[in-house]
Amino acid sequence: MAKKSPTPAAGSLTLLSEVTPIATGKLMKEAPEKLSLVEQVQVHAVLKKVESAVKSRLEEIREPLMAVSEAKGEKSDTGNMELDVDGSRVVVEHRKSKLPSAEGVTKLLLESKIPILEAFDEVKSLQLNASKLDFLVATGKLTKEQLEALCGETLALRVYPSKFLKDAVASLGFSASKSLTE
Repeated sequence: MAKKSPTPAAGSLTLLSEVTPIATGKLMKEAPEKLSLVEQVQVHAVLKKVESAVKSRLEEIREPLMAVSEAKGEKSDTGNMELDVDGSRVVVEHRKSKLPSAEGVTKLLLESKIPILEAFDEVKSLQLNASKLDFLVATGKLTKEQLEALCGETLALRVYPSKFLKDAVASLGFSASKSLTE
């Protein structure tokens, strides 16, 4: 006998009705090569704004959701707090690092009058110094071209939308900034 899924709360149906059009529409489903250049620009611009809004909303919801889960949840065998909500399971995982914080250990060692190197290894690292590189170029030991050939390059895509697209995005409730990639 198959396990019957619980009936979702009314809020779940409202949420589903809001998410379904974007998740099943051309914006998400159509292969990029089937979209016109104009559509590609529009999709990119809108999705960048939606991405930003989603990240902000997740941050807003995270702390209150964790607080409720901690307060009303049940402690699992692994020490996590678990809460069932409308057929979903919310788990607040308690993760403990394997090492204590370096700052805390440093303070503890100083208070205990224990030398720092009894708990820490000394590690030397190299860091490029722009002034020293400029000096090597100025003295002729290296050329600017040699150094520029070693510089990495990344590409960034920014879409500056038309007035129509800005207005369309604003009508969705997102701020219409100069660049929709901000």
